[in-house]
Amino acid sequence: MVRMNDELSNKIANIGFVCSILVVFIHAKTSVDCGSLSWWLVRFVRTIADAAIPMFFFISGFLLVGHCEENKKWWIMAVGRRIKSLLVPYFCFTLLYILILGLRDLCLASRFGLNPVITPTLQWATMALGLHPCHSVLLGPMWYIRCLFIFVLISPLFVFVIKKHNKLGYVFAVLAFYASYVTDSASVNPDVNLIGGFAGFWGFCFRLYGFGWFLLGMTIRLGGSYCLCIKRCTFAFCAIVGVALVVSQQLAPASLQRLAPFVVTPLMIFSLCGLVPGISWPQILTRNSFAIYCLHFIYLYVFQCGYKMLRIEQYLEGVLGWVCVAVVTSFICIMTAEFIRKRKPLLARFVLGGR
Repeated sequence: MVRMNDELSNKIANIGFVCSILVVFIHAKTSVDCGSLSWWLVRFVRTIADAAIPMFFFISGFLLVGHCEENKKWWIMAVGRRIKSLLVPYFCFTLLYILILGLRDLCLASRFGLNPVITPTLQWATMALGLHPCHSVLLGPMWYIRCLFIFVLISPLFVFVIKKHNKLGYVFAVLAFYASYVTDSASVNPDVNLIGGFAGFWGFCFRLYGFGWFLLGMTIRLGGSYCLCIKRCTFAFCAIVGVALVVSQQLAPASLQRLAPFVVTPLMIFSLCGLVPGISWPQILTRNSFAIYCLHFIYLYVFQCGYKMLRIEQYLEGVLGWVCVAVVTSFICIMTAEFIRKRKPLLARFVLGGR
């Protein structure tokens, strides 16, 4: 097993912060001319940013199994900690998002003289609980927290096997990646049969794609030393990219961008295994990665509504406006989290999960 030390802990915290910022760049909107230099720059950054969520899953699996050999009750302890750090914040932010959506529906109905329609809000609420596979302009970040908690619940089934036969963890991960493409294809095909529809719904609720990276994190942590991990990372990288290339033959050219995380995420894993110095960044940044992830959607939505009302969208178009919105949003998320910790410590325990 890879032992945790200060250097590795710093690397994980630093990469977590970088990934949270990348998620903000994914969700921040921009308008650039297709084919221009700005368009290619935005596309390049977003291609790298697509690896942020897979990296979150990898790190979560990596951290989960840290005490499985020392304490027989590691799973019970892990679930207890995740209830506090994941499940409680999940419901807090979900209720906040649903409240915002409900108020928006009422305001729109009042503005245009319509009867309030609560159905979309109820659909978004059921989606937040994993019961309705519909898309929402908000609630997007919450799927990761829900899926991660489910992965923690079922993790002992795989930890037992991976501890006995470590290489099977890589096999499970690759199978999960391939199955995720099958279920994704079923979920977007309007002519699927009953089995395909169930597969698509299961893919939405469970996210096999994320589970593959989660399994990979557990497998590498349980695998051994740094050098051994880097060697097995190479094997995993080749296997994952190989599967991705095979699957890509079944995808439309517009969908090939989905393959980017299969290249970028393993490179981030290499950096975690020893290629980047473990320099400690300011704590005000690294401890607020979760806050940035959960809060940024709200602020981006508020900013979008604000500059539409003020009719200043044209000043925020292009790469510079896109970067400014993402950076300002991240900064406000950090300040919000710090304010809650200082003024409302009890609220911070629930909303931020004790972070």
